[in-house]
Amino acid sequence: KVTYPDGSSEEVEVPVTVKDTTPAQKDADKYEPEVKKEEIEKGGKVDLTDNVTNLDKLPEGTKVEDVTPEGAIDTNKPGDYTGKIKVTYPDGSSEEVEVPVTVKDTTPAQTDADKVDPTIPEKTGVKDPKNLTDKEKEEVKDKIEKANKDKFPEGTDVSVDDKGNATITYPDKSKDTIPAEDLVFEYKHGEPGISDKPELKIADIIEPNVPGKTEVGDKNNLTDEEKQEIKDKIEKANKDNFPEGTKVDVDNKGNATITYPDGSKDVIPADKLVNEKDKNNQSQAPKVNQPAEGDKKITGTGVPGAEIIVKDKNGKVIGKTIVDKNGNWVVNVPENMPLKKGDVIFVEQREKGKTPTIIDVTVRGNDSEYRPGGTLIPEASADEGKDSNKPEDGDKKDKQGSTQTEAENNPAQIPSEKTGVKDKNHLTDEEKQEIIDKIKKANPAAVEVKVDDKGNATLIYADGSKNFINASDLVYEKEAKKAPSQSGNVDPARNVDPARKQAGKNVKTGVGSVSGLLGLAGASLAGLFASKKKEEDK
Repeated sequence: KVTYPDGSSEEVEVPVTVKDTTPAQKDADKYEPEVKKEEIEKGGKVDLTDNVTNLDKLPEGTKVEDVTPEGAIDTNKPGDYTGKIKVTYPDGSSEEVEVPVTVKDTTPAQTDADKVDPTIPEKTGVKDPKNLTDKEKEEVKDKIEKANKDKFPEGTDVSVDDKGNATITYPDKSKDTIPAEDLVFEYKHGEPGISDKPELKIADIIEPNVPGKTEVGDKNNLTDEEKQEIKDKIEKANKDNFPEGTKVDVDNKGNATITYPDGSKDVIPADKLVNEKDKNNQSQAPKVNQPAEGDKKITGTGVPGAEIIVKDKNGKVIGKTIVDKNGNWVVNVPENMPLKKGDVIFVEQREKGKTPTIIDVTVRGNDSEYRPGGTLIPEASADEGKDSNKPEDGDKKDKQGSTQTEAENNPAQIPSEKTGVKDKNHLTDEEKQEIIDKIKKANPAAVEVKVDDKGNATLIYADGSKNFINASDLVYEKEAKKAPSQSGNVDPARNVDPARKQAGKNVKTGVGSVSGLLGLAGASLAGLFASKKKEEDK
């Protein structure tokens, strides 16, 4: 409003502008970059320009550069570091952001096997490099442990297989191996001794051949002629076996002592060398096709000169004989030992220097074939589930009165659990050892157990006698279902036919099923048990 001196006035409009003096906001104030952790391997290259995770939400044209000070990150040294990036916006504003960086150590952790370089000890002399004894394996193991007592961590285990290869298992389960060629050598008599083992005795190397038995008048008081005859037979049987200077002595009871040039000795007991004649000067040795009087006979064929032993299902000896030159044999069945159709008997053929061949057979035929003077006709049985109970305690001698061997007195016990194997035709050393351990546990009387590549086991006793257990009783193939037994009832937990899983189940001396015939069904006993019925009027 404007008022003049004369008192007049007027109002005039005045345009007014209110100014905002607050400074304009920059992009750097408006946005917040988000970053991720950078991880690189030892010796790698750091690149932080791609570590902004929300770049798509920042203004177009935003730039990222790595501004980490030189030396702030050592990529050759594993650890955690901090890097820096600079983010520049289109309006020229910018900001720096820290980025966590980790350099990783990708070198694998060392195992005990990487850290330890086993010391190889002095070689051990062994009798057979392909089949070390338990004592020899223990000796190799002890040498390895002694040579590495300051190297092996506590809890290290050393095992040696049958061929002398050593496996060292450390606490972290890593392993080292030492081949047999670095640990063992075949030690023969005459080779120079080594510091911790004298040369082997000849008696430890040579196994004397046992000749046929000699008939004597009094087994407790042999004549000089009888002793000389036994001595001559032993020397003849071992003419290519005994070293020059070996002496053979036979005592009054027929025991033979073999003394080698180095003073070591072997002994062959009298029961393997002599047979006593009866009062009528008739030998008590098994007759060839001339069994004692009886009501039934068992006949068969075999290898001429081989010894035949027939046993009932309980392991009692029914009779013994020798196969004649035509390959035939006959064994009488005692009157107090009736046999009927379906009974199981066992026939064992023994040849000098060879593993016995054994077969279990089932009696067949009708009553007319069992009459006095008739012939008992058996046939090969395909039944693997036949029982063979332990011999009665009082049955320590067979019908001919000869003392039983340790193998006969200690029938082989089948382990309660079979061993699973990958290939039942080619067992590994570890699988064989597992079977051996189970058999030894079930058969403490056996001094040594051997298992072949197919799982057949041989049990050896202190007197040199042997028992056998067939592979079918010891192993099953893991990757293939085992066919059910003829009983149709197989225990799936252990793959053992219940008929063979009885407490105290045993296998008589060397007796196996037809599947474990060991060649008996071959040429050597072809035509086994041919029938020879007598005529009715005879």
